[in-house]
Amino acid sequence: MLAKLKTAGLDFNPEAPREVIVRRLTLALWGFNPSAEEISAYVSDKDAQATEKLVDRLLAAPAFGERWARHWLDVARYSDTKGYVFQEERRYPYAYTYRDWVVNAFNQDLPYDQFLRLQIAADQIAKDPENNRDLAALGFLTLGRRFLNSTPDIIDDRIDVVMRGTQGMTMACARCHDHKFDPLPTSEYYSLYAIFNSSQEPKELPPLKPFARTKETDEFDAELASRQKKLDDFIDSRRELSFGPTKIADYLALMLRAAKEPNFNYTQEAKRTNLYPTVLNGWQHVLTKKLNDKDPVWGGWYQLKDTPDDQFAAKYAALIAKPEQFQDALLRAELQKKTPKKFSELTAAYAGILAEAHKPDKNTIVAWKAWRDLVEASNGPIAVTAASLIPAYNVADRNTRNNLEIQVVGFKATSPKSPPHAMVLLDKPTAVKGVIFVRGSASRPGKTVPRQFPAVLTDGKVKEFTEGSGRLDMANAIASKSNPLTARVMANRIWNELIGRSLVETPSDYGVRTPLPKNPELLEYLASSFMKDEWSMKRLIRSIVLSRTFLQTVDVRPEGLAKDPDNDLSWRAQRRRLDFEAMRDSMLRVAGSLDAAKIGGQPFNLEANFSEPRRTLYGSIDRQNLPAFFRTFDFANPDYHVPKRNQTTTPQQALWMMNHPFARTQAEALVSKVAALPSPEAKVKALYLSVLGRSPNKNELALALDYLREAELAPAPASWRNGYGGWNPATKTVAFTEMKVQTKDRISPSDKVPDKEFAHTFLTAKGGHPGDKTDATAVIRRWTAGSAGKYRIEGTLAVSSKVSDGVRARIVTARKGILSEVVTKGGASLSVDLAEVELAAGESIDFIADNFLGSNSDSFSWSPVIKDAKTGEILTSAAGEFGKKPERQSALSTFAQVLLTSNEFIFAD
Repeated sequence: MLAKLKTAGLDFNPEAPREVIVRRLTLALWGFNPSAEEISAYVSDKDAQATEKLVDRLLAAPAFGERWARHWLDVARYSDTKGYVFQEERRYPYAYTYRDWVVNAFNQDLPYDQFLRLQIAADQIAKDPENNRDLAALGFLTLGRRFLNSTPDIIDDRIDVVMRGTQGMTMACARCHDHKFDPLPTSEYYSLYAIFNSSQEPKELPPLKPFARTKETDEFDAELASRQKKLDDFIDSRRELSFGPTKIADYLALMLRAAKEPNFNYTQEAKRTNLYPTVLNGWQHVLTKKLNDKDPVWGGWYQLKDTPDDQFAAKYAALIAKPEQFQDALLRAELQKKTPKKFSELTAAYAGILAEAHKPDKNTIVAWKAWRDLVEASNGPIAVTAASLIPAYNVADRNTRNNLEIQVVGFKATSPKSPPHAMVLLDKPTAVKGVIFVRGSASRPGKTVPRQFPAVLTDGKVKEFTEGSGRLDMANAIASKSNPLTARVMANRIWNELIGRSLVETPSDYGVRTPLPKNPELLEYLASSFMKDEWSMKRLIRSIVLSRTFLQTVDVRPEGLAKDPDNDLSWRAQRRRLDFEAMRDSMLRVAGSLDAAKIGGQPFNLEANFSEPRRTLYGSIDRQNLPAFFRTFDFANPDYHVPKRNQTTTPQQALWMMNHPFARTQAEALVSKVAALPSPEAKVKALYLSVLGRSPNKNELALALDYLREAELAPAPASWRNGYGGWNPATKTVAFTEMKVQTKDRISPSDKVPDKEFAHTFLTAKGGHPGDKTDATAVIRRWTAGSAGKYRIEGTLAVSSKVSDGVRARIVTARKGILSEVVTKGGASLSVDLAEVELAAGESIDFIADNFLGSNSDSFSWSPVIKDAKTGEILTSAAGEFGKKPERQSALSTFAQVLLTSNEFIFAD
């Protein structure tokens, strides 16, 4: 780096102050801001090796693995859900075990070559059944998007994440045609495709061991077994129903129709009538040869198939009288019990015998053998498994099964008692032959190809993979010192995360169209050092963060700006903004809310509980419904592999920081820590120290104290209150008493409606009911303006009951009296609007609804909306704010929030 700078007539910036270095290092290695105590300890350390000691301490802490695991999870397109899969359970039950494995791998400094091998072929490496926790690494392959369970798309995603993630090669571009620029032919894409197509996910995921069983895990297993039994019983029941007498009769009737009508689409008819085509095929296999006039058992049935009901009795009597027809004792006995009067009753008799023969208690009775052989023939209806019928379920059965399966998988994913399992990929018993799909279409197979690694990454001697699926061979080919890309790609990723810009501009594309590295010699040095140090990621990180490149200031020098305005030569450090996770974790930590000791485990719902004290890494990631705040702060899209995150600056980010309850919650926590201090000055100093790790200077302190004084004097924010009372025409004032009793959907003066004093007085979000005293128990919504302005009022008063004599609506202010008055008769509705009303800050406007003449059946709907009179923008509505009790944020809390949202807090430097 220095050589490049000298050539350009430049040099590094001076080393940054220690206060900056400790902050920069802590953010880079831990992912949150250092505390004031940590800053002070480093700044006051006079040891010449103070920085080295700090780096070693940061690298050794569990927080390091949590921070750096998140970087790799972007590469691995990690998510806790599958994406859109229609009615299937969307959650991956054990995705978190992969996340936790990555955290542990970084903390243990697992060599990068082994780190990759395990993520591609851990099932071939972790062979000890009692110590198999490395199986969780296979989440790298299995936790991608599911594309409505389209196998070609799932495999394409796995090829992409492996080849772009580890090799910086856009192999997925060769799915439909040879790569347009790089030496990657379609044949090599399908060589890799065959490797993944020779692998499968097991139905039962292996538990991770060692794992100590507890009472909780036993309770989980019992509940899971109960849920699984319900699912299995339902699936079995769909098959067993096929062997009930009614269903068998339906199959026999449909089989006859299929035999009689050559062009009849019996498969479609089977589906339409809730029968299974495969079961029907089984009956056809065992009975087709018997469908003739001469069969001793089935001949009579066959001869009668087209007999009209009015002719059936005579023809049946003639046939049953012949000894050569219906030659079976069980059949004869059944027909003697109840003589069939039409063909459907004869079919029901046959079906009843077949259904009875299927029962286990008939297995050893000789008389039932012939019938049982029909049902249980190897190619008969019994050969159809319960699982094979699932794709042919009708809508109702499919929905029931899906719901039962969701109860199983969802329980695995959410129960805190669930033991961890690995989301593994295993080799199929027999490897699948590689076949090129012409133009990428699976329906157009082309020539065969061997399972092998791309030729451009070999020494020219391409070797076919013959062991199992070939995944282990592929993993070894990737994690090899002779592979020219593996070390370079990871060294570049690490450099980018630490320095803030890549040596290779596109970290996941090293193709010929990619701009050359800004410093190829440096990239080669980092890659060779990486391998020389036995692929130690911690050593590579340590060497970079102790370099002059990392430790220099961000200051802009005129000569540097003139010669290298884009800082391509890194003559200054990049000014870095905290990413989403670091921002949230830092806010929790300075507020004293972060539970840093709780590492790993099932994810929590970040959207539902943003103030959960766990690190953001452990928040659930839903790739289908990714919450807006993730996108607002440039979180990596979990739908696909992300080489590096975008960094945007948008109004939504500032608005979120000002308005999301999380920022206020942390500000309140900070204020509670300093509440006991004796003076505003002491509190301001304490807040500066907690949030920014330093004391305020003289000007900052004066500015803060001025702010606190002004904030205390500011008017209260706009608010709605719900009460009762009424307009007094004599005094031209409004009597208003706030209603305190709130139930699920209404607010009233007492807990009883009706009440002796207040009758039916209450308000709901959209309406209410006045009491029987116009001046004392009218219902009133009172809105107080937070700032001076001109407002527009809109609303509609409607009285649904025609029995009502009407409800009167009034809009009143203390300064101007009644501004509008409307009476709506029963069964009618009228607008209650004001084009413009001017209110001072803190001034209130009352919306009064009274009984007019009598209170019988006076339920009404009226929910005023307040808009900006000039723009028409909705500012607030009675319905939207109903039942909310906004509390004014204290001046000190708003000041703490200002510090939390300041650039000094949000940027590393």
